[in-house]
Amino acid sequence: MSRIDDELEQAVSDAGGDRDEDIPGGRIGPGGASASGTSNQATGGDDTRPVVADTEPNQRSWGLLVGLCALGAGILVLVFNSTDEAVVYAYGVKDLNAKAAELGERQVRVIGDLVSGTLTRRDDPCEYRFNLRHTGDKAGETLEVHYAQCVVPDQFRDVKGVQVEVTAEGRLASGGHLEASKIFAKCPSKYEMKESAQAMGTPPEHGGGAPKPEFIAPRAEGIR
Repeated sequence: MSRIDDELEQAVSDAGGDRDEDIPGGRIGPGGASASGTSNQATGGDDTRPVVADTEPNQRSWGLLVGLCALGAGILVLVFNSTDEAVVYAYGVKDLNAKAAELGERQVRVIGDLVSGTLTRRDDPCEYRFNLRHTGDKAGETLEVHYAQCVVPDQFRDVKGVQVEVTAEGRLASGGHLEASKIFAKCPSKYEMKESAQAMGTPPEHGGGAPKPEFIAPRAEGIR
């Protein structure tokens, strides 16, 4: 073997020894890759971390959901209670008297004709009292109404010879009368006043029109 062959063999031997040298983190393998580097690649590298459930956002979401449900339930209760309170049942005088025990203190509305001559007033404390009769009836059962206010609508007048239709809204009291919180009166038309005057034999005004309305002032006595 020549000297040149000996030198080549030595160079190859030296090169093989360099590849097997230890380096930090593992041995260098063929192609210059370390054993530890190969292991990291097999397991996903240093970026791979254990997955941990994020419970805090979930707890916040559940708390928000529970709060919204409670708010919705409260709104529904308020709406139903308000609706029940706002319900008004309308009756004629006869029907209301017949169902008084069944209705109790429920909010009601009654429509009837003012019984002429029953309107009384008290100034201290302010209160009006009057009787209503079933609409269109000339006689029969009546309903007493108490209205604890100082002012009444302008159309609420006791007019001689004219049927004044009144709507009262409130609650039935234990004594059988209606404690009204609102009253409305339908102002009779000239034609209605003329018909009423003719039915009672009252002479018409000059020109054949309805007579001038004769208002009956409320009595100042009769209320204790």
